[in-house]
Amino acid sequence: MLEVSKETLLDILGSMGVELPPDTTMTTEVLQERLEKAIDAAQFIHTIIPSNRKKNEIDIGILPKWSAGNGKVQSAVDRTSWQDAFSSLKSALTGVWNGFNDSTPEGRDAFVAWRYLLNLIGQAYDAGRPGVILVDGATQSGVLIKIHEIRALNSQTPIIVVHTRHAMDTTGRGFDFGPYQRPRSDIQAHFFVRPAQYLVLRVLETNAKRVPPSYSPVDPGLKLSFLLPVGTIVASETGRLAKNNVCAICANEAKQRCSQCLSVYYCSRECQTKDWKEHKHSCRALDGAAWEKFPIDMSGPFSHMPMYPAKFSNRDTIGIFPSSKATQGGRNPAKVPPMKKGTAEPFLLKIQDNNSPWLMIYDRSRELDAFFKREEDYTTGKWDKLKRLMETKGIKVGLNMKIYCWAKRIGERELSVAMDRVPDQDVPW
Repeated sequence: MLEVSKETLLDILGSMGVELPPDTTMTTEVLQERLEKAIDAAQFIHTIIPSNRKKNEIDIGILPKWSAGNGKVQSAVDRTSWQDAFSSLKSALTGVWNGFNDSTPEGRDAFVAWRYLLNLIGQAYDAGRPGVILVDGATQSGVLIKIHEIRALNSQTPIIVVHTRHAMDTTGRGFDFGPYQRPRSDIQAHFFVRPAQYLVLRVLETNAKRVPPSYSPVDPGLKLSFLLPVGTIVASETGRLAKNNVCAICANEAKQRCSQCLSVYYCSRECQTKDWKEHKHSCRALDGAAWEKFPIDMSGPFSHMPMYPAKFSNRDTIGIFPSSKATQGGRNPAKVPPMKKGTAEPFLLKIQDNNSPWLMIYDRSRELDAFFKREEDYTTGKWDKLKRLMETKGIKVGLNMKIYCWAKRIGERELSVAMDRVPDQDVPW
């Protein structure tokens, strides 16, 4: 398995929409765990294998084989997002294509490379070729991906069963791929830089764990795995995966925060106690804070479009939209995320001002993804107070502003925001 730096892991996660700060104290092991979860999210794996299923496997052997009636594999593996569509439209209008080019490394990222690989595999299968080989620029690292067969999860979704092998060539003698050694005219080589190869190998390694022992076609010297269609990760998932929840003392993954300021994570009471001498100077307790109530508006500027979700992300997959499923990135204007036990407790809320009558609001997990709207009956002037707070304490992003505030869910359609206890704006998000 290739090894990559922590910086490269952050770059790979960033290419998938999981943005973590460059100076995060997360260990390499924690980042690798995040990457595996991001891989699952990009493959929509939990729509295939329910999270409550005891066996985390796909029974490939009982699935029907992909047939000509299902169409070409290259078309079936495409999971275009709105972002992709807009980029393609721009390219068509300007005549400039900025997509993946397998002959040059510039302007390319690992996630785009993964999706491009599926396109290559689809092309190879449709043309009757047995697979592909990925090589880096120095031709020192190579990955053989040999197609075994393709089964159908449903009429539109292929599962591509592959045999793979990773090889290093530090002597200039070529890669040891056994009987599939280059040169072979029926197996084409494609340029993939190390981070792209690393991501592909992690995908294959992750999926190999889901192949049941009952399905075991053997190709000597090669490993069995599979590939699935890939789409951009929806905003609700990237929000969860981008939580920078590492312990301020030992850098292990943490599940609890300072109960007073909510902005510092700890893995244990012991670590929190160790940090208190330093943290107490910056900790801003919420006792006695001035809270203002704001109604939650789920529809926002899309309220005149009741047949569509209130919002969608440019990362959402086109084939899923329109939909009322919050898990696919959209919101149904008629529904508000239900209050859960403990939601009256303070939490960090991100508020964005895009110079419109609407302020976008959401929490870390994107379970709450809605708007504040200026209302004429705000007799207390709290709207203007909030705008001034953003201007004086928030962060300017281009022409827009954003701010992190403490909030409490006090009703199905109402939040209370602390107006005089603003956390440091470098809070982990």
